[in-house]
Amino acid sequence: MKIKDLKGILYNQHGCPIQSTILWNFDDNKINEYACGTHEYIIQNYSHKEVKRIQTEIIKGQAVIVIETD
Repeated sequence: MKIKDLKGILYNQHGCPIQSTILWNFDDNKINEYACGTHEYIIQNYSHKEVKRIQTEIIKGQAVIVIETD
């Protein structure tokens, strides 16, 4: 599944900027966080990335979707 396939599934309720997505991957057993933004921003700018795993986190009191990619 590609990030672009999440369009229509991930969305911000009434455009709320608090709801966001973080993309990351592993490189030499280290986590590389390389993108963070609203769901729409991530879908628009990283649509070609392959989704490996999706989880949720509470970061600084905010709900965040965390996606591991290729």
